[in-house]
Amino acid sequence: ARLFGVGCAGVLIIRKNSVVLLMAVQIILLAAMLNFVAVGQAAGNSAGQVNAILVAVIAVAQMVLGLAITIAFFRNRGSVAVEDVDTLRG
Repeated sequence: ARLFGVGCAGVLIIRKNSVVLLMAVQIILLAAMLNFVAVGQAAGNSAGQVNAILVAVIAVAQMVLGLAITIAFFRNRGSVAVEDVDTLRG
């Protein structure tokens, strides 16, 4: 619950840097993975671990895509500030 709270606080409070925003979302996904494993362990089955692996795959895909977009944005604009993303509207 603490990891999830830290991730939510990071998303809601720190909105200036897109890399920090992506890291906060990763912390939220990490909290969900930890919860899946803990509930699966308490229930005595491996379904929680399978769900955690699925969340890990989704988290990796999200991070790769987010970093690719952030790097492309930095090359074009020279900044990773979230406020500057509005300038990309066509």
